[in-house]
Amino acid sequence: DEIKANRVYSGSSSTRRGMPADNFGENVGGIHSNPADISNGYMGKNMNPSDVLNRRGKKLVGDDLQYSMSIDFETAIFGGTETIWIDHLETCDYCMGEGVKADRKDNTCDTCGGSGFLVELSKTSFGSLHSQRTCHSCRGSGKKFEEQCAYCFGRGSVSRSKRVDVTIPAGVEGYTRLRIRGEGNAGPKGGPAGDLFLFLKVEPHPVFRRDGSTIHSNCTIDYIDAILGNTV
Repeated sequence: DEIKANRVYSGSSSTRRGMPADNFGENVGGIHSNPADISNGYMGKNMNPSDVLNRRGKKLVGDDLQYSMSIDFETAIFGGTETIWIDHLETCDYCMGEGVKADRKDNTCDTCGGSGFLVELSKTSFGSLHSQRTCHSCRGSGKKFEEQCAYCFGRGSVSRSKRVDVTIPAGVEGYTRLRIRGEGNAGPKGGPAGDLFLFLKVEPHPVFRRDGSTIHSNCTIDYIDAILGNTV
Protein backbone atom coordinates (compact mmCIF):
# COMPACT_ATOMS: atom_id res chain seq x y z
CA ASP A 1 0.00 0.00 0.00
CA GLU A 2 1.16 3.52 -0.80
CA ILE A 3 1.75 5.58 2.30
CA LYS A 4 1.80 9.36 2.41
CA ALA A 5 4.51 10.77 4.65
CA ASN A 6 4.09 13.81 6.83
CA ARG A 7 6.91 16.34 6.94
CA VAL A 8 8.04 16.97 10.53
CA TYR A 9 11.11 19.18 10.42
CA SER A 10 14.56 19.43 8.89
CA GLY A 11 17.60 18.10 10.71
CA SER A 12 20.69 16.04 10.02
CA SER A 13 21.14 12.43 10.98
CA SER A 14 23.43 9.58 9.97
CA THR A 15 21.21 6.88 11.42
CA ARG A 16 20.35 4.25 8.83
CA ARG A 17 17.86 2.16 10.70
CA GLY A 18 16.40 2.26 14.18
CA MET A 19 17.03 -0.57 16.59
CA PRO A 20 14.25 -1.96 18.76
CA ALA A 21 14.50 -1.04 22.39
CA ASP A 22 13.85 -3.32 25.34
CA ASN A 23 10.47 -2.13 26.57
CA PHE A 24 10.49 -4.59 29.43
CA GLY A 25 13.62 -3.12 30.96
CA GLU A 26 12.23 0.38 31.40
CA ASN A 27 10.63 1.92 34.44
CA VAL A 28 6.92 1.99 33.83
CA GLY A 29 6.17 4.66 36.38
CA GLY A 30 7.94 7.39 38.24
CA ILE A 31 9.08 8.06 41.78
CA HIS A 32 6.65 7.54 44.66
CA SER A 33 7.06 8.56 48.25
CA ASN A 34 3.75 7.46 49.77
CA PRO A 35 4.14 3.94 51.25
CA ALA A 36 0.35 3.55 51.43
CA ASP A 37 0.05 4.01 47.66
CA ILE A 38 2.72 1.39 47.11
CA SER A 39 1.12 -1.23 49.31
CA ASN A 40 -2.41 -0.59 48.00
CA GLY A 41 -1.82 0.05 44.32
CA TYR A 42 1.57 -1.02 43.11
CA MET A 43 1.81 -4.42 44.74
CA GLY A 44 -1.23 -5.86 43.01
CA LYS A 45 -4.00 -5.20 45.56
CA ASN A 46 -7.12 -3.99 43.69
CA MET A 47 -5.20 -3.51 40.41
CA ASN A 48 -5.92 -4.84 36.93
CA PRO A 49 -2.71 -6.26 35.42
CA SER A 50 -3.55 -4.71 32.05
CA ASP A 51 -3.30 -1.26 33.65
CA VAL A 52 0.40 -1.86 34.27
CA LEU A 53 1.15 -1.13 30.64
CA ASN A 54 -0.49 2.27 30.81
CA ARG A 55 -2.08 3.92 33.83
CA ARG A 56 -4.90 5.18 31.57
CA GLY A 57 -5.85 1.68 30.47
CA LYS A 58 -4.23 1.91 27.03
CA LYS A 59 -1.54 -0.38 25.67
CA LEU A 60 1.94 0.97 25.14
CA VAL A 61 2.96 2.11 21.67
CA GLY A 62 5.93 0.39 20.02
CA ASP A 63 9.31 1.95 19.31
CA ASP A 64 9.86 4.40 16.46
CA LEU A 65 12.34 3.51 13.70
CA GLN A 66 14.63 5.67 11.59
CA TYR A 67 15.68 5.20 7.97
CA SER A 68 17.96 7.33 5.76
CA MET A 69 17.40 7.47 2.02
CA SER A 70 18.62 9.47 -0.97
CA ILE A 71 16.37 11.01 -3.61
CA ASP A 72 17.25 12.74 -6.87
CA PHE A 73 16.94 16.46 -7.53
CA GLU A 74 13.78 16.15 -9.67
CA THR A 75 11.92 14.13 -7.01
CA ALA A 76 12.78 16.72 -4.38
CA ILE A 77 11.38 19.50 -6.58
CA PHE A 78 8.30 17.88 -8.11
CA GLY A 79 7.60 15.09 -5.62
CA GLY A 80 7.20 11.41 -6.39
CA THR A 81 6.97 7.92 -4.96
CA GLU A 82 9.91 5.94 -3.58
CA THR A 83 9.95 2.29 -2.50
CA ILE A 84 11.95 1.10 0.49
CA TRP A 85 12.23 -2.15 2.44
CA ILE A 86 12.31 -2.03 6.22
CA ASP A 87 12.78 -4.61 8.96
CA HIS A 88 10.48 -4.09 11.91
CA LEU A 89 8.65 -5.99 14.64
CA GLU A 90 5.06 -7.04 14.02
CA THR A 91 2.58 -8.48 16.50
CA CYS A 92 2.67 -12.28 16.50
CA ASP A 93 -0.33 -13.67 14.58
CA TYR A 94 -0.47 -16.85 16.66
CA CYS A 95 -0.61 -15.42 20.18
CA MET A 96 -1.81 -11.88 19.27
CA GLY A 97 1.09 -10.34 21.19
CA GLU A 98 0.48 -12.24 24.44
CA GLY A 99 3.63 -14.39 24.10
CA VAL A 100 1.85 -17.60 25.15
CA LYS A 101 -0.17 -20.35 23.49
CA ALA A 102 -3.78 -19.52 22.71
CA ASP A 103 -5.01 -22.37 24.94
CA ARG A 104 -2.68 -21.50 27.82
CA LYS A 105 -3.46 -21.81 31.49
CA ASP A 106 -2.43 -18.79 33.49
CA ASN A 107 -2.21 -17.87 37.13
CA THR A 108 -0.85 -15.05 39.23
CA CYS A 109 2.86 -14.32 38.92
CA ASP A 110 4.71 -15.29 42.08
CA THR A 111 7.41 -12.64 41.62
CA CYS A 112 5.26 -9.51 41.45
CA GLY A 113 2.05 -10.81 42.99
CA GLY A 114 0.06 -10.01 39.85
CA SER A 115 0.87 -6.31 39.61
CA GLY A 116 3.21 -6.69 36.65
CA PHE A 117 6.05 -4.71 38.17
CA LEU A 118 8.39 -4.61 41.11
CA VAL A 119 8.89 -1.82 43.62
CA GLU A 120 12.39 -0.92 44.72
CA LEU A 121 13.31 1.09 47.81
CA SER A 122 16.36 3.32 47.75
CA LYS A 123 17.67 5.55 50.49
CA THR A 124 19.00 9.00 49.65
CA SER A 125 20.02 12.08 51.58
CA PHE A 126 16.45 13.34 51.09
CA GLY A 127 14.84 10.22 52.53
CA SER A 128 13.52 6.97 51.14
CA LEU A 129 12.34 6.85 47.53
CA HIS A 130 10.27 4.13 45.92
CA SER A 131 10.60 3.35 42.20
CA GLN A 132 9.04 0.66 40.07
CA ARG A 133 10.15 -1.42 37.11
CA THR A 134 8.54 -4.04 34.92
CA CYS A 135 8.56 -7.54 36.40
CA HIS A 136 11.17 -9.69 34.66
CA SER A 137 9.26 -12.91 35.28
CA CYS A 138 5.92 -12.04 33.66
CA ARG A 139 7.06 -9.07 31.52
CA GLY A 140 4.39 -6.83 32.95
CA SER A 141 1.40 -9.12 32.43
CA GLY A 142 0.99 -10.12 36.08
CA LYS A 143 0.44 -13.71 34.98
CA LYS A 144 2.54 -16.85 34.96
CA PHE A 145 1.99 -19.09 31.98
CA GLU A 146 2.44 -22.80 31.52
CA GLU A 147 3.82 -22.66 27.95
CA GLN A 148 5.08 -19.81 25.78
CA CYS A 149 4.21 -19.26 22.14
CA ALA A 150 6.33 -21.50 19.93
CA TYR A 151 6.24 -19.04 17.01
CA CYS A 152 7.56 -15.89 18.72
CA PHE A 153 9.26 -17.69 21.65
CA GLY A 154 7.27 -15.68 24.16
CA ARG A 155 8.25 -12.25 22.87
CA GLY A 156 4.80 -11.43 21.47
CA SER A 157 6.29 -10.03 18.24
CA VAL A 158 8.27 -11.27 15.24
CA SER A 159 10.72 -9.53 12.91
CA ARG A 160 9.55 -9.16 9.32
CA SER A 161 10.67 -7.32 6.19
CA LYS A 162 8.08 -5.06 4.59
CA ARG A 163 7.87 -3.02 1.43
CA VAL A 164 6.78 0.56 1.99
CA ASP A 165 5.82 2.90 -0.87
CA VAL A 166 6.44 6.44 0.30
CA THR A 167 4.95 9.54 -1.31
CA ILE A 168 7.56 12.31 -1.31
CA PRO A 169 5.88 15.75 -1.17
CA ALA A 170 7.01 18.34 -3.69
CA GLY A 171 9.54 20.92 -2.53
CA VAL A 172 11.34 18.93 0.16
CA GLU A 173 14.88 20.00 1.03
CA GLY A 174 17.93 18.05 2.06
CA TYR A 175 17.80 16.44 5.52
CA THR A 176 14.04 16.83 5.74
CA ARG A 177 12.46 14.33 8.13
CA LEU A 178 9.27 12.57 7.03
CA ARG A 179 7.00 10.68 9.40
CA ILE A 180 5.09 7.54 8.43
CA ARG A 181 2.64 6.54 11.12
CA GLY A 182 2.27 2.94 12.21
CA GLU A 183 5.32 1.54 10.40
CA GLY A 184 7.60 1.28 13.44
CA ASN A 185 7.89 -1.66 15.82
CA ALA A 186 4.77 -3.28 17.25
CA GLY A 187 3.95 -2.39 20.83
CA PRO A 188 4.24 -4.90 23.70
CA LYS A 189 1.26 -7.14 24.47
CA GLY A 190 -0.36 -6.38 21.12
CA GLY A 191 -0.01 -2.61 21.49
CA PRO A 192 -0.08 -0.27 18.47
CA ALA A 193 3.03 0.15 16.34
CA GLY A 194 5.32 3.15 16.54
CA ASP A 195 6.20 5.41 13.61
CA LEU A 196 8.86 5.32 10.91
CA PHE A 197 10.94 8.45 10.39
CA LEU A 198 12.69 8.98 7.04
CA PHE A 199 15.69 11.27 6.75
CA LEU A 200 16.02 12.49 3.15
CA LYS A 201 19.23 13.38 1.38
CA VAL A 202 18.90 15.15 -1.98
CA GLU A 203 21.51 14.18 -4.58
CA PRO A 204 23.15 17.11 -6.41
CA HIS A 205 22.12 17.91 -10.01
CA PRO A 206 24.81 18.29 -12.71
CA VAL A 207 23.24 21.51 -14.06
CA PHE A 208 20.92 23.04 -11.48
CA ARG A 209 21.51 24.04 -7.89
CA ARG A 210 18.93 25.04 -5.32
CA ASP A 211 18.81 27.88 -2.84
CA GLY A 212 15.58 27.53 -0.88
CA SER A 213 12.73 27.94 -3.38
CA THR A 214 15.04 29.37 -6.04
CA ILE A 215 16.83 27.23 -8.64
CA HIS A 216 20.07 28.48 -10.20
CA SER A 217 21.95 27.44 -13.32
CA ASN A 218 25.06 28.75 -15.06
CA CYS A 219 24.93 29.11 -18.84
CA THR A 220 27.61 30.41 -21.23
CA ILE A 221 26.44 32.49 -24.23
CA ASP A 222 28.34 34.34 -26.96
CA TYR A 223 28.59 38.10 -27.47
CA ILE A 224 25.95 38.35 -30.19
CA ASP A 225 23.34 36.48 -28.16
CA ALA A 226 24.02 38.76 -25.23
CA ILE A 227 23.29 41.83 -27.40
CA LEU A 228 20.42 40.60 -29.57
CA GLY A 229 18.95 38.01 -27.27
CA ASN A 230 18.27 34.36 -28.00
CA THR A 231 16.68 31.20 -26.60
CA VAL A 232 19.04 28.90 -24.73
